[in-house]
Amino acid sequence: MGTRRDRGKRVAPPGTSHLAYPPLVLLLLTQLHYQQGEKRLMLAVLKDAVECIERYLTGRRGHNWPAFSAACHWVLDHDRTWPFSFENICVALDLDPRRIRSLLFAPFRASQRSS
Repeated sequence: MGTRRDRGKRVAPPGTSHLAYPPLVLLLLTQLHYQQGEKRLMLAVLKDAVECIERYLTGRRGHNWPAFSAACHWVLDHDRTWPFSFENICVALDLDPRRIRSLLFAPFRASQRSS
């Protein structure tokens, strides 16, 4: 719920104000380990995008809008033609792309509902 002075105001861009939650997706991804070089590279790409998003949403280490925007675009794109698309990386790593998206953006959606 928003406070009295928050009512009627548009929610600030993610990460610019009050969101504080543990970086859940990054925490989960750090527990994965792969032997194959290709999968390790895919995991590194995925971790980097997730870290850009979670860092921006939590306000840790500043707000890098260009990196956040690019990472969001990559995660939300449903492209399967590019080998290193979010969808293909998730499939290669045996992860559910919908679930990762849901976990990643849940705190932002929750903050919008409460405002």
